[in-house]
Amino acid sequence: MLIKIQFFLFFYFLVFFGHSHDKKFFLGVTVGNISKDIKEKYYLSNSSGAIVLDLNDNGPAKKRGLSIGDIILSINEKNINNFYNVIKYVSTYSGNRILKIIVLRDNILNEVTVELVEMN
Repeated sequence: MLIKIQFFLFFYFLVFFGHSHDKKFFLGVTVGNISKDIKEKYYLSNSSGAIVLDLNDNGPAKKRGLSIGDIILSINEKNINNFYNVIKYVSTYSGNRILKIIVLRDNILNEVTVELVEMN
């Protein structure tokens, strides 16, 4: 039961996160912490990244090329150590709406630029 509640909270915060001057922004991802098996597979340190678990079909993250299974390593040159870092960074982000996200996919580093979309 606790896992289901945590997953719901991850989804809620990550699909509807981001704000600046009383505006709310939408990225459209669900992320979680990386399992030990995945860390071993990709030779990641114990404090590396957050994994993309789901993408909103209409979200900017999917439209710009993020994929389920991507491991987010940094956002705008800020290291991501776990799913909470993603929530914290984006929910407190107050710069322009452009995010430069570095992801690991199939052992290859990729840079994905995503523009947060304002929610109505």
